[in-house]
Amino acid sequence: MSSHWYIVTNTENLIHFIHYGLIIDRQGFAKNNYLIDAMQDIPLGYVPCFAKDNIYPALQKAKEEDKNLSGCLLEIDVKQIEQMQTLGVFIEPTSSIINQQHNDITELLAAKNINCILLPAPLPFSLIKSITLQDTQTRDKVKAIYQQKFNTFAAKKSFYAVKPTLFKQPKTKSNIEDDIFGLEQNWNIEQRVLSYDKAFSYGGTLGLLYYQTKNGRQTVEIFNELMLNERIDGVNHNKDYLRSLVPLLTYITKSPNSKVDNEIELIYKRLIDELIHIDNHGVACEFILSVLQSDAIPEKYKDKCFKLSKSLEKIVERTNDKDPETILQLIINNLYPEDIDFKNFTLLITMFFLRDHIETVLKYHHQDFTERHYALIAIFFGLTSGIVNVPDEIRQTYELSTWISYKMAEYVHSLHASPVTFKNPTQPAILYTDYIKDKPTKIYKLHRFYEWLNNKLLQENHVANHQLVEWKISLPSTYTVENNKYLLSETKPDILASIDIAILEDYFQAKIKQDTLFNFNEITDAYKKYTK
Repeated sequence: MSSHWYIVTNTENLIHFIHYGLIIDRQGFAKNNYLIDAMQDIPLGYVPCFAKDNIYPALQKAKEEDKNLSGCLLEIDVKQIEQMQTLGVFIEPTSSIINQQHNDITELLAAKNINCILLPAPLPFSLIKSITLQDTQTRDKVKAIYQQKFNTFAAKKSFYAVKPTLFKQPKTKSNIEDDIFGLEQNWNIEQRVLSYDKAFSYGGTLGLLYYQTKNGRQTVEIFNELMLNERIDGVNHNKDYLRSLVPLLTYITKSPNSKVDNEIELIYKRLIDELIHIDNHGVACEFILSVLQSDAIPEKYKDKCFKLSKSLEKIVERTNDKDPETILQLIINNLYPEDIDFKNFTLLITMFFLRDHIETVLKYHHQDFTERHYALIAIFFGLTSGIVNVPDEIRQTYELSTWISYKMAEYVHSLHASPVTFKNPTQPAILYTDYIKDKPTKIYKLHRFYEWLNNKLLQENHVANHQLVEWKISLPSTYTVENNKYLLSETKPDILASIDIAILEDYFQAKIKQDTLFNFNEITDAYKKYTK
């Protein structure tokens, strides 16, 4: 029984994991980015995990394409796995596979005659206990990239380890460098064919929509709807602003076997399925135009889509004499009042043509945009761009990238009805639910945070003095009044403070058009400082 278990790969594959926010099997690599490692010789849909005394052959495999590649070890915190039925084996020094056992992960980890376990892919980054590299130069390279996407500056020093001895060939090992495994059919387990596209889209949407939760309580409700990700055909649409999101959200929430019969949903699906693979904005625009003018458009919307394509062509050719604000204003106020779904579709596609980078989209402010519009934009651009294109400033939000990684892994396993679950990592804080009380509070520590927030808005000339925070004195019931005077009581009065949330929402929506993206961590640091 080993107390240390490792995923073994090369740093190039690890960097790919980091950019996409998920530990994937070789099916999930974009284009030709996968470099051969231990996953090459096991069935699709799994990531091999090795006991400490069995890592050297896998390290050799990770250098098969290039001897100059650097190996790396991802130690797995097995306590983060709640449920998993999988295959464990013993790999002999001769590369023979014996003692194959299908069992619960807990039993396999405890077995004395198991030194390799196939973990069903994908795996969240919350499973990583430490990253071990061969030298300090490689460690520093990986650390910089990891911090860029996951903001692990506060991680324990032991999270990034340099242990050259782990990468050396054991003295008891034969000098013959064979493949670590035999042929794929020697594995007594079926392949798992996985599609990662929707998972990466889901991750991108969670990232961008979380960013928009700074705008207000309505966006928080929309985010919570997406976060739940229930396997249902559609989402709660009792409220108008939630109803308008259904055609987009169902791209994620619909069961894979559900029939898509809503015409707008069909158009969205056709576009998003392809846009997730297109990196060039110009090529993406050409593809959208070709779809809008094709026979693939449902008959009900062919005329509307053709007209939309012609207006988009004017944007591409720069023959439209209207500025972007006017174009979008006309869509919001004049077009398709009887068909809100197509109005939203027109707005989003037009926005896509007007703004070619996610950063410019997130910084764009329009006087007629509501929280719903900003949420729609986040969902659409998140779906089409994926997690890999979420700006680093957003991914560095405390807890966000690790939590999104977990949600993407959970999502893929839910699509395949896999009996695989992981412990839920800490969810990133949401301003309007975690930091702001919806009722007046007498908690002194929160008063200090409220005062900081009020001063911040004052410094930026957004509110008049003390306009954000309202203070009240709550008299004890034992107080009595005689001749317009309060008689003393043994109980002191409570001082209550409340935030005018409408002012706060207005403030953060006004900050959309700042030169830099909003920094959630500044709010979190202040909250921790004043409430500790």
